[in-house]
Amino acid sequence: MIPTQSFYAKGGITHGMGSVDARVAALAIGIAVVATAGAMYAVYSGTDTMAGPAGAAPVLEPAPEPAPAPEPEPAPEPEPREDPEPRADPVAAASGDGPRRITSVSHLEEILAERGPAAGFGVIREGRGADWMTDDVLVLQEGIVEFAESSRAASAGPAGAQGHSTTNVQVAGVDETDYIKNDGTHAYMVEGGILYVIRAHPPGSAEIVYRAALDSELRDSATLLLDGDRLAVIYGGDIAWDFIAEFDYEPRSRNTGATNVMLLDITDRGSPRIVKELAVEGNLEEARLSGGTAYVLTSTYVDAGLPAFPSVLENGDILVPEAFYFDGQNPLETFNVITAMDMDGGESRSETYLTGGADATYVAADAMYISYTEHGRQDDGDGSFFGAVVPLLPQHIRDEIGAAGQREWNEISEILQGWYNTMDDEERGETLERIREAVERYEGRGEDTVRTVIHRIGIDGLETSYGARGEVPGRLLNQFSMDQRDGMLRVATTTERDTGGAFERANAVYVLDGDMGVAGSLEGIAKNESIFAARFLGERLYLVTFERIDPFFVIDMSSTTPRVLGELKLPGYSDYLHPYGPDHVIGVGRDADESTGRELGVKVALFDVSDVSDPVVAGDVIFERDTDSDALRDHKAFYLQDGMLSIPVRTYSGSTEYAFHLFGVGDDITERGKIEHPADGRQDGRTFHIGDSLYTVYGGLVRMTDRGDLADIGSLSLRSGGLAEFLE
Repeated sequence: MIPTQSFYAKGGITHGMGSVDARVAALAIGIAVVATAGAMYAVYSGTDTMAGPAGAAPVLEPAPEPAPAPEPEPAPEPEPREDPEPRADPVAAASGDGPRRITSVSHLEEILAERGPAAGFGVIREGRGADWMTDDVLVLQEGIVEFAESSRAASAGPAGAQGHSTTNVQVAGVDETDYIKNDGTHAYMVEGGILYVIRAHPPGSAEIVYRAALDSELRDSATLLLDGDRLAVIYGGDIAWDFIAEFDYEPRSRNTGATNVMLLDITDRGSPRIVKELAVEGNLEEARLSGGTAYVLTSTYVDAGLPAFPSVLENGDILVPEAFYFDGQNPLETFNVITAMDMDGGESRSETYLTGGADATYVAADAMYISYTEHGRQDDGDGSFFGAVVPLLPQHIRDEIGAAGQREWNEISEILQGWYNTMDDEERGETLERIREAVERYEGRGEDTVRTVIHRIGIDGLETSYGARGEVPGRLLNQFSMDQRDGMLRVATTTERDTGGAFERANAVYVLDGDMGVAGSLEGIAKNESIFAARFLGERLYLVTFERIDPFFVIDMSSTTPRVLGELKLPGYSDYLHPYGPDHVIGVGRDADESTGRELGVKVALFDVSDVSDPVVAGDVIFERDTDSDALRDHKAFYLQDGMLSIPVRTYSGSTEYAFHLFGVGDDITERGKIEHPADGRQDGRTFHIGDSLYTVYGGLVRMTDRGDLADIGSLSLRSGGLAEFLE
């Protein structure tokens, strides 16, 4: 259990999991909750060690119950719960630089004092902002709001489901979250702070069969995972809470993000039922669904002034997952919590890793890769000594320095001074001159100023196990910069090197083995350009870089030694690459002025890669200059099925127009038509199909179109008046 520390959360913050204030206090890692006038107090206390079964997530034991205030009566205490069975120890399978268990709050304080955010030695982290957070927490609770009239009759499940499209994902079999899902009969979506269940097929009689208001200013951040008769609604918010530090007397305030997961049984589509409620302290980074298990990654920045472990609130039970850190890593400033939840019964487990951050995340069927970018050196100034000086020393001196535990400088300096004392003045002068020259060469070499750290976490049902840590020069663009194949991780990065006052930019591809060591690489691709799009497809990598023109590279990835097979230069660039059959790749991006590099309108290009040594553009469509597309930034806005491509395009010339442009794709690409929508939407546009009908969603409107002749079938508005209940 965790050392004594006290918290309380002020009244009035809402949360959708029972007693409002009690749950907020619990999320602040409270265990005994007592109501007083105007505030809820949560207290935990105990010895300076974590208890629990071997390998199990540590649990909190109740603190002695404080005397109740006269009014109101004490609130009931939540029951702490242990995991149902001992956990596999992730440390046991870790490599030599794998995780170490954090045993207590005082242990955490020691780690942070040595390698926390303030101990970064000039290293600057590149992380994500948190501008989406709000002071409210998204809830589904009792009440009513104005909304459209519609049938509340129970709707049958997906019996008679039609062939349908699913979310556009990176890895086959690993689903990604989105604000809209469908199962061949019904569509599930969050729009304007409302959760909808829509009977979408047949389209001529489409209707809303269920809706529930989400009571939060965080209107459109909710996202969904669908697995048969289970729907997970994932949403976030910001909780403000006060705390009293150890042996202090004055409350102080702190804000912390929370990610909430509500698992619904939707067997009766017209009357969803709550199966599980889960709240994890931290902001949502990514969530995936694989093999019936949802994996949710959250992160929270370490508060060195109040070291505390992220907590999990599960159906009223409070858990503090086991936490791990990494030796020799600097700085440690972010708690990453991985939560695995069974989509059928709702059982869940969590683990926490103290790392340098969480940027791009890639998830395969059996592993999650968490990456973050670091800037500057991490050698605390000893790089020149160990990189330039030590190699010049006699072997026996190198051995003595190597045996100096933890590179203790006092011991090393004595060894070095003792060696100098064996020399006369002339020999010492010559030796020091050689060392000075070596140091100058070392410090004048090209120095990588940006590098990416990647942690691999094995996933198998509810079990997670730490695999290994790797590091490569450069930065990743996004999740598509990583790919796992045959037990190896392939990554594409843009590198920056300091060559003594000037920065050189280039691009590289690295192959990491099972221990996350670099097994092979291809460096120096497209100097002074940056990666704009990457797509690993089997034994090939398609790579787009850009400065003024768009080099499109075809790279062989069949071995651990990548090599360029072919290259095509053309104006503009692609932001997203998508496979079309074995011999074509579609790129969505922008046209550009070839002489100046000035960006122009949206561009859709079809690349023919049947001859890998000579890729060509088989066809393209270029929109006018004042255009933009959600598909440039969000791959889930891209739809391609049976030779039909749909992307949303916003046009700004004159009045703003928002329309889904449809293309036929074969050996060429041709325009087929467009479907217009209101231009005031707050979420990226989406296209999906059920049977022979195409559904486009944007601006509070679902439009239905025949996939064959593009005839209009009808529409469903989500913005008319009426009443809707909150989910109880």
